[in-house]
Amino acid sequence: MVGLALSQAELLKVGPIASHHSLHLLPVSKKKKKQKFVIGDEYGVVSTYQMKKGEPQNVYKSVTLAGPVACVTMGTSKGTEDKAFVATGQHVHGLSKKGKEFFKFQSNLAEPMRKIHAYDSQLWTTTDFTFNQYDNGADKHSYVSPDRINDAIVVPINHEQDFYGVLGCQDRYIRVVKDSKSVSKKAMDAPVTALCRVPPATGKGATSSGPAHILYGTAAGSLGLISYNGDKLKNKWKTSSQAALASSISTIESGSNGNGSLPQSMATINSITCFDINRDDHPEILVGRDDGRVEVYSFNSNSGDVVKLFEHTNSDSIRCVQGGIVATPGFEELVATTFSGRVLSFTTEPLDQPDDDDTYGRSRGTVQRETRIVKLRKEVAALEDKIARLSLQRGARDKEHLPVAEDLVVNSKFQLNAALAAYDVSLEIPVSIQMIVLHSAVPLDLLENESNLAIVSKSPVDPANGTHFLATYRCLEPTHRLEFQVRTIEGQFGHVEATVVANTQPRSAQTIKFYVKPLSLHHRVNELTEAEEAELQKPCNTLQLSGDFSLVQIHDWVSMCLPEVPGRLQTEDVTLRYRNTFLGSLLVCRYSKGEASFSTPSVSVIAILKEIITKEATARKATLNISLDIKKESVPVMLGYLRPLLDAKHALASQVKLIDGLKELQLHEEDYTAWMAPEYQHILENSEKILAEFKLSPKALNYLAGILTDLYVDLCKFRGTSAKQNLPRLYQLIEHYHFDTLVEFYMRE
Repeated sequence: MVGLALSQAELLKVGPIASHHSLHLLPVSKKKKKQKFVIGDEYGVVSTYQMKKGEPQNVYKSVTLAGPVACVTMGTSKGTEDKAFVATGQHVHGLSKKGKEFFKFQSNLAEPMRKIHAYDSQLWTTTDFTFNQYDNGADKHSYVSPDRINDAIVVPINHEQDFYGVLGCQDRYIRVVKDSKSVSKKAMDAPVTALCRVPPATGKGATSSGPAHILYGTAAGSLGLISYNGDKLKNKWKTSSQAALASSISTIESGSNGNGSLPQSMATINSITCFDINRDDHPEILVGRDDGRVEVYSFNSNSGDVVKLFEHTNSDSIRCVQGGIVATPGFEELVATTFSGRVLSFTTEPLDQPDDDDTYGRSRGTVQRETRIVKLRKEVAALEDKIARLSLQRGARDKEHLPVAEDLVVNSKFQLNAALAAYDVSLEIPVSIQMIVLHSAVPLDLLENESNLAIVSKSPVDPANGTHFLATYRCLEPTHRLEFQVRTIEGQFGHVEATVVANTQPRSAQTIKFYVKPLSLHHRVNELTEAEEAELQKPCNTLQLSGDFSLVQIHDWVSMCLPEVPGRLQTEDVTLRYRNTFLGSLLVCRYSKGEASFSTPSVSVIAILKEIITKEATARKATLNISLDIKKESVPVMLGYLRPLLDAKHALASQVKLIDGLKELQLHEEDYTAWMAPEYQHILENSEKILAEFKLSPKALNYLAGILTDLYVDLCKFRGTSAKQNLPRLYQLIEHYHFDTLVEFYMRE
């Protein structure tokens, strides 16, 4: 498999774009053999453009709509393929190819629309929690999802008008909806963030019969393919986000099957589509990620072979990707939008080749860039004249009225990365960032990030005044986006505030708040493997609650403790399973009206749940009967989860002690590779990496020591004894580590 050579060009810039469905291409023009594109931004402006000689020409710009554009799509029935349907707030607007409004619809829902699909007189709308179908403006069917809907598509299954809705949900499920019912669902490894139907092989588009093949992308960065035949959802293949942690970015030569061995980015997939970009009669997967990566993959639906053909990293996050022929007839391209409003093209046209129409022999790319520069200079000159005229008109009013900075549009993320057992934090604005101030009411452990183009300055903490962490990021180079990782401490909960200061005149800033929950490092597990089922057979501690609380109340209390709790209840008996991303221990929550039970080998988790729920029940004056079953045998199980981490850190210290001696041998013995043991050669080869890890190991050991200390303190509380006098001994055992001695210490009454 050969790679794909694509040339990048920036087509134009519009207002900021937050939506993942902000861009759509019109059908190929029969006359010009290329496509126009429709784009909507956060300012509510919808525009259509066509490219002429590398220059964007505005076909029309709509009247500014009532709010940010959430979705731009084209009609799917005959005669409507060139008509745009635009969703903003509770409204849908239909625009002809010349920009005239021919349709307007207002939903009766309180939630704003996120995605729409139009076919003939039928309209499907998706909000955060509801999936609705309308016919001639009348409400026909409605489905309420248990958790947030991140993306939705409408596909025909058995014949061209037998429509099903496919929903990608935050609770790690893909659901298939027919009319007002969920008819099938499939558990995924992470929240599903993007969906796309694979075009049928028959080439008849959506009108063909047979099972639908659907590509999906997740918040963990993995890709997958499922099929649905009207009965059940079936997994065809999937990549693994775990592979990205252990491997570098994959190359064409290292492409392999899609059963989890394909190295890839762990960044959230924001947009995914299928398009035959290299004219091999098989559609490729076009992917846009939150970290700014644009990727192209080839795939085989049956064998699961997935190969990365192309990758490019941008400084802005990618919001939407589409495939088509936009700039030059005969050359396919990937078109992408970024958060700052840039529209990028990755074209198969060789822009470094000479332009046949240029008398100076310049390349196509150079001609296009210089033409664009001339046009931009004219626009800048016109704007400068306009500013000068307005300044004269304003005159003396400057002394009376101070300029006010506009509100910033901020794209923020605070998301648990299960592979790193830490939170990915990203903050992005349409203009350059001057600095970011991170203030936390809970302790945070800041992870090292060499790719960050910012200087981090930490300030002293002040717990008495609610400051457990304070850091300032100052950007060294102009950037719109900054990302980093922080690790929380379970049992500590509260707000984290990030203040983004823009590099503008006058200065403007926006503060974003995130909430850290008490069991913040736990993530949902929908279906357990055989190994995980076997784990539940090991000794576990149990917290049982009973009382006069309602199902809604206990659901709220669980939601206060744990992330990823579904927003809507759909059954009277709820079972939720969680895994601690740092240690690997499981937690099973079962609750209904008046009853609840929580099982886990971790005494600390039981202590946290008991404290939070008891406090909330007391505040609401709800009767609560508590029953605890703390098993002594669960302590070695929990320490077993910690053992690999402790062994690795102490093994690292042992390797560091050997490095100086091994280097001396290397200097004096030229043939050392012939007789030196492989493990010692490995230490020599990786000495710099080992020393760098060791430099960070005191912080890591302190974090592990904190977990061990909390575990012992909580164990003593349940035993009814004091931990204080034995803590110095525990610290000695951690410093002079031996696992069996540590277990004996914990098991001693």
